[in-house]
Amino acid sequence: QLKITVPPRFAVTTQIREAFAAKDLDQYKYLVAQGITAINYGMSGKDVITQLKRWDKQYRLSVLQANWDLVRARLDKMPPDLPAFEQELKQFCPSAADGYDLQVFKNQRILSLWWD
Repeated sequence: QLKITVPPRFAVTTQIREAFAAKDLDQYKYLVAQGITAINYGMSGKDVITQLKRWDKQYRLSVLQANWDLVRARLDKMPPDLPAFEQELKQFCPSAADGYDLQVFKNQRILSLWWD
């Protein structure tokens, strides 16, 4: 078992975070390690993770990449009601609901979520 403890005064590098995620294999612990937040939109990391877990139960979500304000994820199953999902996506992450990102999602089932 790998456990990395970094004193708060030091920044955690991406390589350490990637090693943590690869060893642990828990995508939600990985998001916590990345410090995910959507604070500019009034959401905590817990709020973001709660929504992603909801989508995971419905569509089998796999996190591909993350940092403090970004998550790229793939859905194994396409939502049956795409317009309703797009509306839900727009409410959750307004930056991810532009035409290009929605087209990528429709073609590859990859979500690019960021809260700048």
